[in-house]
Amino acid sequence: PFFYSEDLEKLLKFSVEKSVVIVPSRHFDGTNALVRTPINSMEPRYDEGSHSFQIESAKKFNIRISIGLIYRLMLDIDNREDLEFVLKHNIKPEFCEKIKQIIVK
Repeated sequence: PFFYSEDLEKLLKFSVEKSVVIVPSRHFDGTNALVRTPINSMEPRYDEGSHSFQIESAKKFNIRISIGLIYRLMLDIDNREDLEFVLKHNIKPEFCEKIKQIIVK
């Protein structure tokens, strides 16, 4: 919820034929975005440890790997620590303000 459309545009610019672009989670233990070209070029996984899984899967199929370190795409909220991080850094101000309003209620 913290990214903007230009973040996705930036992500898609990395994509080339027979490649995978992986955006890891902030902790580098999950996958927050994955662009596979072609789409069926490898087996994806989206849970804890998926970042390493995507890399190994791409290697297995001899697919070019790019890691997209796109800050706002790397953010997600899996626990209280993640929530506190995004609120502290006011990553997407209008969204953070709505979260603060909900928490106060």
